[in-house]
Amino acid sequence: MNAWTGQDDQNSGTADNVQIQEGDPTNGTLNGQTALGDPLTESEATAADNGDGNGKLRSARASSGTIPIPRTVIYQQTSARSMLNLVNGLRSGVGRSSLQWDTRLEQIAMLRAAEITEYFAHTRPNGQQPYTAADDLGYGSQIFVNGENIAAGSDNAQGTFNQWRNSPGHYQNMIEGSFKSVGMAAVYVPWGYGMYWVQCFSSDSGNGMNGSADNQQESVLIQLPDSFITNASIDRSDMYLGIGTNNVLPLPEYDVTIRGTYHDSNGQAQNQSVSYGVHYRNAFMTWDTGNENIAKLYSGSDGGVYVGGKNVGRTTVTGEFPTTSRLNLTLNAIVKLMARYGGATRYDTMAEIVKGAFSGHSDTVVVTSGDNYPDALASGALAGALDAPLVTTSQSSLSPQARERITALSPNRIVVIGGTNIIPQSTLNELRSLLPSNGQLVTGIHGSTRYETAEEIYKQGASRLGIDWSSTAIISCGDGYADALGISPYAYHTKAPIFLVGKGKTLPASIGRSLATGGFNRVVIVGSNTVVSDAVASQVRSLGISVTRLGGSTRYDTSVKVANWIMSTGEFDATGAAFASGENYPDALAGTSLAGGVAIPLLLVKDSSSPSISWARGRGLKITILFGSQLAISGSTASAIAKTMA
Repeated sequence: MNAWTGQDDQNSGTADNVQIQEGDPTNGTLNGQTALGDPLTESEATAADNGDGNGKLRSARASSGTIPIPRTVIYQQTSARSMLNLVNGLRSGVGRSSLQWDTRLEQIAMLRAAEITEYFAHTRPNGQQPYTAADDLGYGSQIFVNGENIAAGSDNAQGTFNQWRNSPGHYQNMIEGSFKSVGMAAVYVPWGYGMYWVQCFSSDSGNGMNGSADNQQESVLIQLPDSFITNASIDRSDMYLGIGTNNVLPLPEYDVTIRGTYHDSNGQAQNQSVSYGVHYRNAFMTWDTGNENIAKLYSGSDGGVYVGGKNVGRTTVTGEFPTTSRLNLTLNAIVKLMARYGGATRYDTMAEIVKGAFSGHSDTVVVTSGDNYPDALASGALAGALDAPLVTTSQSSLSPQARERITALSPNRIVVIGGTNIIPQSTLNELRSLLPSNGQLVTGIHGSTRYETAEEIYKQGASRLGIDWSSTAIISCGDGYADALGISPYAYHTKAPIFLVGKGKTLPASIGRSLATGGFNRVVIVGSNTVVSDAVASQVRSLGISVTRLGGSTRYDTSVKVANWIMSTGEFDATGAAFASGENYPDALAGTSLAGGVAIPLLLVKDSSSPSISWARGRGLKITILFGSQLAISGSTASAIAKTMA
């Protein structure tokens, strides 16, 4: 191993009367000051050979007792490269040959520049000598670093060059006759001295200035002794999960304290201590669960560490720090009886929901468009009356997911909702091919508008399909989907038909006739009077039918009011609930048959502060169902729901 020797430079000096010695921290309040580190040279140029040759990742290798801390820096390589002409001009003046630029030395200098923002010294933060940075980047067998100059504080190449030129030791490195190549780096950070500079010299020949200058913000892993970390913390709140749901582990935070000395203007050594907090990446730690049958860990594509629920129970999650047990962390994972049905697309989610609701054969399947919510809103009641799943498909063709589910269900009858402008003839032909030879494809259930289609579902459901509708009917606004989503499971379970009206409009005469002749004694209006007018309510009452209005100031408030009313009927299970995103309709619509089939209310959520989560608290829910992937209902929202459960 090559031994580094420092040239004792008593004049390696300072601007603003500050001299930084090796081992000094640089994160202090030293704005406007500059400093030079003692120059170092290597007397022998025998390269160490343990590099891997990749040379791409600017990351210090771990050594015993050190840990990687990610730090964000901004490189200023255009400025660093401009110093080459200054150095070679100096060498020319004393009869020395010009130094060649070397991109490997530049990469080494860039790593070292990031390191000295944390620990201003030739000794690296991991305790190793500077030339070992070549090994970390895979250059150890290619080039050896024979000398290094470091500086801090000056914001430009000329100023830093002047500092080095006026310091005998640094000057000697720049004119050293045995040196043939150089790489330099400049980096800015919003702490300490701001700008930091490094020159790395070698007796090996350079490979040229290749590629454009790097002036980007980058994250660099710096190895610090674990003794620098004084405390570890993490959000120790119990992590609530459902079966099949997952949540990302919170990031631990570590308190870093770097201690050192600097010399004041009188030459007296002064102690300096710099502290800051840093979030440590979970992937660097070793995580484990106390019982993998309850919760299991896995790595996400985003680099995070996730905890997934497997079975109901409680276990611990422990993170082992890579170098010392002193900084280990533990939190609890509690898995509740929560299930998630979600996929990459709305049709994947639909397929998962249908599979959960109907695992075997279904004599009838109701098919409608997944791209056109009005038809699907009114179709849920029909599907429930026929004890059938609601399968959605794309408007252009039969989706692969719909085909797969229908094939698995092996129906004898397929009921299609929507005209050929919604479900084209080509899709009808495909659907017919999925039926047995004596199977029935029911089409023609549609109108010229969404409002007429909802009426036709009611009328043809009775006349063609023999449905005995409930004595309760539902009226909702057809100009939006949000209000009707929450009532759909009730419509499915109780065979209550859904009629759609225009926003702020009166009750169409045709719907009035259907209500008057259909044996209805109650109408539930979903939505405030700004969407379903008071005139509609008055018209219904004039028919001798009682009216219940369920409406809130937002779709989420309305969802809660609907759930409260449903639970008050006594027809639904008070120990369960389903949740879907209120920001879009496909997942909630697809969930109609499952939530309605098991008689649990469906509530809309946006995030962990949604009114529906407040509604769930204190209800002693024993089972919850989520419709949609984590893109629809996030892990944190799922955790908040699970936390409300008994």
